[in-house]
Amino acid sequence: MTCQYCGSPNGIDDHRCNRCGRRLTDNPGRPQSFPVQESALAPAVEYFAEPSAPTAPGPQLVTELPKSVEPGGPAYQASLFGPQPVKVAPLAQRPPRRPSNGPRRRSDAGQQQALDFDRLGSRTRTVSISDNVSAAIYGDAEVAMTAQRIVAAGIDIVLPLAASIAFLATVRVVAGELPVTKAALICYAVITVVVALFYRILYCLGSCDTPGIQLAGLRLLNFDGRKPARTERFIRTAGGVLSLMAAGIGLLWATVDEERHTWHDHISKTFPSSRSW
Repeated sequence: MTCQYCGSPNGIDDHRCNRCGRRLTDNPGRPQSFPVQESALAPAVEYFAEPSAPTAPGPQLVTELPKSVEPGGPAYQASLFGPQPVKVAPLAQRPPRRPSNGPRRRSDAGQQQALDFDRLGSRTRTVSISDNVSAAIYGDAEVAMTAQRIVAAGIDIVLPLAASIAFLATVRVVAGELPVTKAALICYAVITVVVALFYRILYCLGSCDTPGIQLAGLRLLNFDGRKPARTERFIRTAGGVLSLMAAGIGLLWATVDEERHTWHDHISKTFPSSRSW
C-alpha cells in the first residue's frame, strides 16, 4: 500500500507508514470513522425545581451602553456591577449652644502664669486635726557641714563634763578630799557617763534640740523634712552611744558617706541641718 502523504510503498498488512508514521487511509483529508453497530436511548429523567432561599444579588453584567455625552459636558464611567443601593448617612446634630451672659473675653497670649517655686520648699500642713498645729516641711534641707557638727558635739560634751566636775567639786568640799584610787577613777567615769546620758534624755523628753545644736545654728530634722518626734530622738541617742562604742567609727562614717550621714543618722533617720534652710 502506498502512503498518500510521502508516497513510500508499505506492506498490505501495515496500518501506518514505515517512513512518516502516518495512518494508511484512502482519503488523507478525512479522519477514519468506525460504524455504530448498536445504539440505545437512555430513559428520560424529570427534574423538579425546588424553591431556594433568596440570595444576595451578585455582580451583574452591564447590558446597556453608556449614553452619549455631549462634547464639553461632564465625563463619567458607567457602573460595572449595575445599579447599586445608595446609603445616606444621617446628619450629625450639633449640641445646642449655651446662652452667653456677656461678651466673651479674649485671652492675652503674651501673659503667662508665674509659678512660685520658692513656696514649694517651705510649705505648712496640719499635724493633727484636734490641736491644729502647723509644722514646716523642708524637703530640700541639706545636711550640716562637718565643722558645724563638730562645734555642736563639742558644746554638748563640754556641758555634761562641766556638770560632772561641779558635782565632784561639791563632793570634795563636803567630804574634804577625793580619793585617787583605781576604783575611784572608774566611779568618776561612770558618774560622767550618767550625767551625759541624763543630759541627752532630758532634751529627748522635752522634744527639743540640745544647746550644742542650737548654739551652732543647727536644727534636727528627720528624712521627711519635719521636726523629729520624741521616739526618733531616743533612737538617735541610742545610735550615738553605739557609734561611740564602735571606737568612734560610727562618727567617722560621715567622712565617707555620700550624704555625710553618721551611723546614728541612718539608724534614727534624722540629721542636723542649718537653720538658714
